[in-house]
Amino acid sequence: MNHGFSHAVEIINRRAAAGPLESKIFAQQFERFLIDGGIDTVAHYFVGCFSAAGDELGQWRAYADNGRGFALAFDTVLLEDAFVKASGSPTADGSTFRVVYDGATAAWMHTQIIDAMFHLISLPRARRLKSKTLHGYMDKLLTLTWVHCLRTALFFKHEAYKNEVEYRFHQLHAGPPHPAPEVKYRTRPYELVRYREFDWRANAAAALKKVVVGPAADKTKGALFVKECLHAYHHGPSVELTASAIPYRS
Repeated sequence: MNHGFSHAVEIINRRAAAGPLESKIFAQQFERFLIDGGIDTVAHYFVGCFSAAGDELGQWRAYADNGRGFALAFDTVLLEDAFVKASGSPTADGSTFRVVYDGATAAWMHTQIIDAMFHLISLPRARRLKSKTLHGYMDKLLTLTWVHCLRTALFFKHEAYKNEVEYRFHQLHAGPPHPAPEVKYRTRPYELVRYREFDWRANAAAALKKVVVGPAADKTKGALFVKECLHAYHHGPSVELTASAIPYRS
C-alpha cells in the first residue's frame, strides 16, 4: 500500500515546492502521517489478498515457503458471500475488488484529489483564525486528503506486479476512540502486526475446491499431509488434490 500511496506524496511535494510556506508545512505533515502510522488515528483498515493465478512461480517463491508450501483454491462467489454478508444481508464494513495494475491512472487520480484541495491549505490565511481553530482545520484537511488518496491506492498497483492477478478482501471499521473488533496479533522482526481472522471454514467450508502441492515440495509427503489436514479439519464437500506442474529451481 505504501508504494501506491507514494504517488500522492510525490505530487503534493511538487505542488508545495512552488507554493506558499503553509503548503510546504502541510506536505511535510502529509508525508509524516504515512511514515508515523497516522492511519491508525483515522480508521481501522484490514486487507486480505488472494490471487487468480493458482500456479504461478513468483507467488510460490514469495508466499509459499519458496515453493514448498500449498495453494488453496476457492469458489469465489461462496467465499465472497461469506466475507461481505451476515445472515444473507450485505454488511457495511466488507468489500471485495480486483487490483488494477495501472500506476499512471493511480497517479492521475491522486493528482486530481490534491489539485482539488490544494487551494484550501491557504484559505485560512486572511481569516485571522485562532491557533486552536487553525490547527483543527488543518488536521481535518490533512486527514480527509490522506483518506481519499489512500482509498485510491487500495485499488491500484504498478504494472510490474500484474503477474500476481491480485484480488482483495477489505474491511473498514471506525477508528479511535472505537477499537477494531476481535483483533489478533502476529509478529514480524521488531514489529507487532494486527489482523482480524476470517473464519471461512466455519462460514463457507464448501468454498474450498482444491489444494495444490507446491513445486518444491515432496509430492508424496505433501499429498499425505494435505489428506490428513482435510480429514482432521475440513467438514465440507470433497476437495481436489493436485501438484504444481512447474519445474522448480530455487
